[in-house]
Amino acid sequence: MAALDGLRGVAIVAVVAYHAGVLPGGYLGVDLFFVLSGFLITGLLLREQQQTGTIALRHFWTRRARRLVPAVLFLVAMVQIWARTKALPEELSVTNGQSAAAMVYGSNWFNIFFNVGYWSVGPGNSPLNHLWSLAIEEQFYIVFPVLLFVVLVRGKMRPHHLVWFALMLAAASFALTPFVFARLGANRAYFGTDTRVGAILLGGALAAWLHSRTTASRNTSVTTTPEVSARVLSFVAIAAGTGVAMMLMMWSFLSLASPPLYRGGLALHALASVSIIAATVLAPAGRWARLLRWHPLVWLGERSYSLYLWHWPLMVILPHVLISLRGPLLVTVIAVAIMFATLVSYDLVEQPVRYSGLSGARLVTSLSVPAVLIAASALSWQPPPPPQFGSDILVTQGRSGIRLMLVGDSWARKLGVALAAVDSSHRLSILNVGKGGCGIADARRQRTPEKGEFETAYDCLQWHKTWRSTLDAVRPEVAILNVGNWDLAAQDFDGTGEFVGACSAKFAARYAGRLDTAISVLAARGARVFVMTIRDNDAREGSEPDCMNQLLRAAVTRHAPNGVQLLDLYAQLCQDHRCPDVADGEAVYDGTGHLAPKAQQRIATWVLNRVNAEFSKR
Repeated sequence: MAALDGLRGVAIVAVVAYHAGVLPGGYLGVDLFFVLSGFLITGLLLREQQQTGTIALRHFWTRRARRLVPAVLFLVAMVQIWARTKALPEELSVTNGQSAAAMVYGSNWFNIFFNVGYWSVGPGNSPLNHLWSLAIEEQFYIVFPVLLFVVLVRGKMRPHHLVWFALMLAAASFALTPFVFARLGANRAYFGTDTRVGAILLGGALAAWLHSRTTASRNTSVTTTPEVSARVLSFVAIAAGTGVAMMLMMWSFLSLASPPLYRGGLALHALASVSIIAATVLAPAGRWARLLRWHPLVWLGERSYSLYLWHWPLMVILPHVLISLRGPLLVTVIAVAIMFATLVSYDLVEQPVRYSGLSGARLVTSLSVPAVLIAASALSWQPPPPPQFGSDILVTQGRSGIRLMLVGDSWARKLGVALAAVDSSHRLSILNVGKGGCGIADARRQRTPEKGEFETAYDCLQWHKTWRSTLDAVRPEVAILNVGNWDLAAQDFDGTGEFVGACSAKFAARYAGRLDTAISVLAARGARVFVMTIRDNDAREGSEPDCMNQLLRAAVTRHAPNGVQLLDLYAQLCQDHRCPDVADGEAVYDGTGHLAPKAQQRIATWVLNRVNAEFSKR
């Protein structure tokens, strides 16, 4: 049905608009794809079972492989070429891991196990981040046909019984989602197969219901309209209108990290999608079907798979390659590149292989050999990353004898790397002790929307020992404490399950003591201590940067008689509580919650000038 291709076109427009930053809830276009996939695949399998009496699993999987795998192989191979020739070392880890995961359609679980999410990994690190949804669909294509074979062919279940079976599985998935969100965080709830398969199963339930309403015949046409009463048609039409309104509202306002999304939002969106598909199929001459048969939408829908594959990597990579382009010209170049790549993939890879005669051993060999080579390239044939992108203590040797030590979380680590870059005269010896994902709160457990609840890592709790040993060995003249961004996570100090944030009295009392300890440790060997304020740009639920900065400033005031000074990073990046994302035409943040290269260089220069000014007074 052309109208269903048009609905695919709507879905891909929403996804691209979301990634372009113009449609806050456009990511839900993926859920529309999920419902469509469940509907179409289930209908295909039910018609086969009706016409032949069985489900030929091998033939089904062969058709799916011919349809889907070649375009993914082509994409990941091109991304690997980019990674080996143009990517920065810090971009390789996630890209290579996702490349290997894509070869077994496990991208969503890779993102979960390695905490790769839309909230924690910037665009420059994740050109394959969008393959998670294809992984969920492929996992469905592997398991669900087997399940249908068992219950329909072996178990003799009737299609109308299958409706309730699919609905119960979908309900279980939707019921699991808020529980997983509360306990394990948005990253796990968003990427998990168990929490996202509900939309696909609802599409399957719709297909089973419509199939049960179609005249049973082994010669049933694919386009036969199911027989339903006028009252049902009227109800479906009203439901479709309501579904369209609900979908547009969710696409316009519902952000990816919003708790309502996981507390029923995904289920409501799936129901809206089902109502629109039902209205389109049951009334092929109705208004929704006529609107969706608009030729440009159908054209996009037919190419939506290739467009989905290529739009995100090119949005990620090209802005860093075309650094001289800005504004509308850059957008135009990226749009043209996306359409060119889409047409190449569709016309030269996707369609020729899809309609080729490849089958059996020839198909397996044609697909598995390049997949193994791509995975081997991603996992094994890689140069080791330079040390500044690791987690060990870094030492940059200077000439003038001034030794500077940075401690804290990933902000401290990145600042240390930037300081080494801007210190062109090599006056400083820089000891970079920053460690990503580690603060000084020393809580038993922590909780973030991305990761949910988790135990504080043992090595994060050893910060004072690491600092003391470094201070004893090197005795730096300057120590910069750059911590607080990570410690904004809700903290369970006692392991009782009570999580508190920076604005709570309990947090303030406990964290003030940790700051006193940290400053005392750093000053114990005569170092001049600087404490940096923070600019929270992680978009974390419950983030409280003002309260954290009050604690940091109060600690500086308490220790001011000992020469402790404030480095007000917040004032450098924000004014009147407005922290712009762009300064002088350059992005301030890189999408990971850290400073972009130009901004990092500016802040490092500011820090270096402050340090030099302090020592020029001596």
